[in-house]
Amino acid sequence: CMDMLMIDVTNIDCAEGDEVIIFGEGQSAEQFASFAGTISYELLTGLAPRIPRLYTEY
Repeated sequence: CMDMLMIDVTNIDCAEGDEVIIFGEGQSAEQFASFAGTISYELLTGLAPRIPRLYTEY
């Protein structure tokens, strides 16, 4: 799955084409990295340039 990501949405009310927020309020890159057994830098630099990003301060 080069340049792809799969997420189990079995119990989530969603449909194809819905917007997805991977890192954000309630789930930081640091928390996600800890769950994946890595560091946030590795996750963030591994995202392809063609993936849209929205940076916010909080």
